Amino acid sequence: MILVGSATARAEQYQAPRKPGQRIGVVTSTGLVDQSTDLFSSGAGFLVMPYDGPTAPPGIDVVRAGADSVDLRAALARLGDVMPSPSFVQAEGGARLNAGLVDSGCVDELNLSIAPLIVGGTGQRIVAAAGDTMQRFDPVHVLADGDGYLFSRWVRAPDRP
Repeated sequence: MILVGSATARAEQYQAPRKPGQRIGVVTSTGLVDQSTDLFSSGAGFLVMPYDGPTAPPGIDVVRAGADSVDLRAALARLGDVMPSPSFVQAEGGARLNAGLVDSGCVDELNLSIAPLIVGGTGQRIVAAAGDTMQRFDPVHVLADGDGYLFSRWVRAPDRP
């Protein structure tokens, strides 16, 4: 299953997945999502919202966790409420969702693509507004293509004394 923040789902115009049975959870505190997209009309999309959040649109599955904001660790544990419990959850961001996952210790792997470019500006990157933390990851795979892009997979390193 895929987990994505509502702003990213909106900006990237998420649609129903091609893989049959795949679900996409959209994390939102406001419930403001475009329910007319085929992501939701197909039944593939569901919402992840806090208990104190607004009423979910009718016909859309909801996982509720947390009081004022989504408790991501609890939400991940409750995915079985709307689907068979997944063995793998891929978080596709955005940066605030990634920060919440990092803060809650829910990131076990990182797939990182590096472009042969330098980009400036104030745009958010991998995480935004995360708490002070340092988590070590070890490289598992690194692949370079002919255009200079690097594709890498990292796994969380075991805690060391």
